[in-house]
Amino acid sequence: MKHYSYSLFLVIILILNNNFLKGQTSIQPSYSYDNLIPTFTDSEIRDRLNRMTSAVAPPRFTPAVKSYIKTYTVKKRQHTEAMLGRISIYFPMFEKYLSENNLPVDLKYLSIVESALNPKAVSRSGAVGLWQFMPPTGKENGLKINSTVDERRDPHKSTLAAAKYLKKQYKRYNNWELALAAYNGGPGRVNRAIKRGRSKNFWRIKRYLPKETQNYVPAFIAATYVVNYYPEHNLVPVYPELDLQMTELIKIYKKISFYDIERSTGVPMHLIEKLNPSYKKKYIPSSRQGSNLVLPQQYMGNLLSYLGRPDSEVKRINVKPIPAPAMIDYSENKNTTVHTVFAGETYENIAAYYGVTAADLKTWNQRSGYTLKPGRELRVYTPKMVSSPAFKQLAPVATLALSKVISNQPNSIVKPKRSSSFNQKQTAHVKKRVLPQLKYLPAKSALRENYLYYLIGKDETLHEIAEKFNGVSMSDILVLNNVTDPYELKAGKKIKVKQK
Repeated sequence: MKHYSYSLFLVIILILNNNFLKGQTSIQPSYSYDNLIPTFTDSEIRDRLNRMTSAVAPPRFTPAVKSYIKTYTVKKRQHTEAMLGRISIYFPMFEKYLSENNLPVDLKYLSIVESALNPKAVSRSGAVGLWQFMPPTGKENGLKINSTVDERRDPHKSTLAAAKYLKKQYKRYNNWELALAAYNGGPGRVNRAIKRGRSKNFWRIKRYLPKETQNYVPAFIAATYVVNYYPEHNLVPVYPELDLQMTELIKIYKKISFYDIERSTGVPMHLIEKLNPSYKKKYIPSSRQGSNLVLPQQYMGNLLSYLGRPDSEVKRINVKPIPAPAMIDYSENKNTTVHTVFAGETYENIAAYYGVTAADLKTWNQRSGYTLKPGRELRVYTPKMVSSPAFKQLAPVATLALSKVISNQPNSIVKPKRSSSFNQKQTAHVKKRVLPQLKYLPAKSALRENYLYYLIGKDETLHEIAEKFNGVSMSDILVLNNVTDPYELKAGKKIKVKQK
């Protein structure tokens, strides 16, 4: 019995430790101030729905609507917060194209029901993209689908195709609820339901429709509700980085690879792929009609210079970029650090050093680019947890998780080529400010300590060296060896390490 109890205790400890490590390596933390999920009565939800207006599906409270609202606000909160953040990318575009086609802008909520605003979404039946087109319907509405491109994933072209198809269904029924049902289940099923129910009122004939189509309009109402009332449910949007929000579109007629775009513009490959999900093989094929290329706004000039073209054909979508939820006070219960950038540092390196994410670092400093100029000051916020007894017990585990993150940064101590525009005076200025804590170190206190001399091996990083000595940090090594620039520590150099 004692053996059994001891084994059970070990299993519980392992599970808790594993869950803690998972929490330490989480890429996108929730911004909610607490984990409380508000609860509301049916009458409160009904009152909010009654205050809403819609030119597509007048809101009403039904069991199906209630169920979908619960899914969005309770069961799948993290998915909902991510979806709400993506609104900043896609809703301005939807509103533009819907208005240009004389369609109600409230149709923008339909993409939430279809794909949760994910252009790469694929259904079990094979429907693809923001608007979930099947191949025949996509081609019928002008979308190209072949071995190199799938325009169902092109946010701009698929939105125009969706507008065309929705307009056709509305012209057929002169009723948006029936048009939505036809968008989901096809006009044939809707026509049969109208015939059996002897009515053109969706709510009267919905029992004659397939289950999924019956719930389609309720799901649309619930999506509209969530976008309008998410703050009441303590949902906080997870906004994407600014380079995904502030974009421009250009038509490309000649074949060009993503690698050429990356080399000529400086846009990282992962961003090119995210903004252009319709291209299957990392290149844009030649086209007489022109193919869409979307890039972050700040880099489009580089591409135009590379192509030797004026910017008259660049299409801008007017957006108001949202760097982060305005309700957050980042300094609350956090330590504030000002980090001065030195040559060669990246957002990823700096973020890994402080145990934060690169996306957060950009958000805190209202930055959207990918290059950092030496001398720039960045604000960093870290939790005030050091004094907590519980934190002290968990600190070794947290340090281990963080060390793995940092050690996975391949270029963290590789010395880059310095820009010719960054002169020696600027370098000296930056070095003085990289480690401001140096001036607080007693000048001769280190002389009373015991030291070891260590020979730096090939491709060995400062972090890896510090890990070999108990209680020694990277800053300790820099201070002890009177070094302010980690790139000075090269292979073959002998450094002094203090034993603790």
